[in-house]
Amino acid sequence: YRGFQGASGEYVLDLSDELPKELAERFDVVFNHTTLEHIFDFKRAFENLCRMSRDAVVIVVPFAQAYHGTPDWGDYWRFTPEAIRKMFSDNGFETVYITHNENPNSGLYIFAVASRMPQKWLGKLPELKGREPAGDSIGNSRLRNILRAILRSKERKNSR
Repeated sequence: YRGFQGASGEYVLDLSDELPKELAERFDVVFNHTTLEHIFDFKRAFENLCRMSRDAVVIVVPFAQAYHGTPDWGDYWRFTPEAIRKMFSDNGFETVYITHNENPNSGLYIFAVASRMPQKWLGKLPELKGREPAGDSIGNSRLRNILRAILRSKERKNSR
C-alpha cells in the first residue's frame, strides 16, 4: 500500500509531516522516485528528503506528464530543472548532475543528484553543461515536422 511492503527495515513516512528526529542525517543517500508531485506541501517534503541525507539526494520528478491523481492521492505539481536546483540550494545541497529523458511520445522526467559535499562527486558523474533544456521535444515530433514542411511547400507552390 502506497509503496509500503511490510519488510524489515522499512520506514513508513509521511513526507509532509514533521521529520522524526531519529531520521535526520540517518542515510548517506536518499532516493525519491515520482512521489513529490503527489504531496501538496512539496517544499516540506523536499526539505525532509534533504534532512534525511548526510551526503546525497537523488530524485526523479515529472516535468511533463499526464494527470494521474486518484481518490487516494492527488496529483498536484510538475517540476523544472531550475526549480529543482533552487530547492536543493535552499536546503544546503549543490546539484551535481541533472538530466531528463527525451522521448516526445512519453512523459518527461527530470533525474537529479545533489550533494552536501559536491567535490566528492567530481569526475564520478557526467559534467554539468549550462542550462538543462528539458521539454524541448514537446510538440516537435518528427512526423509533425515533416507534415508541416510538406504543407508549407504546397502553400508556397499554390501562392505562385
